[in-house]
Amino acid sequence: MKIHKNLKLSPSLFESVKDKNKTLTIRLGLRDIENHSSFKLIRSDNESIFINAKIKKIRHCKLSQITYDELLLAGKNLTPVDYMINQLKPFYPNIELNDNVTVIEFTLL
Repeated sequence: MKIHKNLKLSPSLFESVKDKNKTLTIRLGLRDIENHSSFKLIRSDNESIFINAKIKKIRHCKLSQITYDELLLAGKNLTPVDYMINQLKPFYPNIELNDNVTVIEFTLL
């Protein structure tokens, strides 16, 4: 597995992080990310714009196992099915509820 030092976010998600409405991101697959490490959240349309952050917690699970509390930290008041359809499908068109995901909770530095 590749160790990630940076995570890209769409412009709207980046703004949610900047406004402190989003402190968690969900990524398809089992990502090898070191807990408590520092990293950059990069705006996908302009890589010179970024926010420094620190990993607070990492969890690997099935998409269907994401908790309501995790979705709230992701900035959404949705069920896992709604989240998958509304938020993840544009980035991962083939994602399904039984797919493995990495749940990354972070704090801004």
